[in-house]
Amino acid sequence: MRLDGWQNFFTLFGTKGDRTTRGTPGLHVRFTQPELDDLYAGGGLARRIIDLPAQDMTREWFTTTDDGSEELAEYMDELYMQPKVTEALSIGRLFGGALLLMLVDDGRDLSEPLNERNVRSIDGFRIYDRWQINWTQKSLYSDPKLAKYGHPESYYITPYAGGGFNVHESRVIRIPGLAVSERKRVENNGWDYSVLEPVKQALMDLDSSHRASASIIQDFVQTVMSVKGLTDMLSGGQEEAVKKRLDIMDMSRSVLNTLLMDADGESFSKQSSSVSGLSDLLNQFRIQVSSITGIPMTKLFGQSPGGMNATGESDVRNYYDEIATQQSYVLRPILERLVRVCMLSKAGPYGGREPDSWKIQFNPLWQMSDKEMAEVRKLTAETDALYLQWAVFGSDEISEAREGAESWKNPVG
Repeated sequence: MRLDGWQNFFTLFGTKGDRTTRGTPGLHVRFTQPELDDLYAGGGLARRIIDLPAQDMTREWFTTTDDGSEELAEYMDELYMQPKVTEALSIGRLFGGALLLMLVDDGRDLSEPLNERNVRSIDGFRIYDRWQINWTQKSLYSDPKLAKYGHPESYYITPYAGGGFNVHESRVIRIPGLAVSERKRVENNGWDYSVLEPVKQALMDLDSSHRASASIIQDFVQTVMSVKGLTDMLSGGQEEAVKKRLDIMDMSRSVLNTLLMDADGESFSKQSSSVSGLSDLLNQFRIQVSSITGIPMTKLFGQSPGGMNATGESDVRNYYDEIATQQSYVLRPILERLVRVCMLSKAGPYGGREPDSWKIQFNPLWQMSDKEMAEVRKLTAETDALYLQWAVFGSDEISEAREGAESWKNPVG
């Protein structure tokens, strides 16, 4: 019995018969590996859901705060690091996890710990999805005092082409998928979920609505013909005569562009289906997919925003804020590990010596247009003129502060 709410025994509101209280979460059936492969290969929308956030996280890339930032960027370009990281993020998002293997020449086998004191060079990277990776209970860190407790010390990788091999965890970077509880992760063999899992039903609903719309369009116009005595003819075994009559009518319509009909016993008409409200209905399914994924419709569907004075700029800015959060929580640990190995590489720009202090700074996701940049420069120049007029800063200080395009956004001093 409920003692903390309203009840109505005539409408069953608030009672055991209230249908609004009967809903319970159902068992979620996860995607299988072949289904995820097929969705990514053939489902354009699913591919965009996977790739767009990964591409946006790495699109403007990053810099480091030390003096060798430019040389480091060139070294990473030679290793094709940016496209490799982007691909690894996509694979992790698709399958619920992946490994980025660093091919480091340190004089040791892949199954041995990375020798950071003897990193001669980085020869490249390989990406393996979660279905290619296994480990045993014995390979887990067993000391609960360690930060890596419960995580594999070594992995066994089975490529789709070639033989399997063991690799030490210090040589790989684990790429996450959709974060789940520890209980669910254990049920999923130690991996996260695919980011497509929460949007599974919404994708099915949207696809079904598109298919239903296609059927409506195919049957948009129906031809209706009335024939006197049709029922008697069919029941009397004159099906061939009826079919021949229809063929003659169709031929006359095609050849003569004229429909020949019996003035006394036949009629011909066309009836069209109504598609009123179909566009709004489809749009609601798209909104559902967009809201679940967090990707604005302007980017996910390439759809212009609706409403008076709508530009979609606020949606994109909110989306970039979410991407910036993902950069901090997901991408930063990956890049910090990669950058450190690059610094330790004797063939790299640092000669194997890691700077005492450095950190990663992501470049802004939102890029100003030429007009916006011109306005910033104009306002900055006016401010600098006031600084000079009131002798707040000297011309040398202002000139030094304005070196480089990005410096126009920053104040002097």
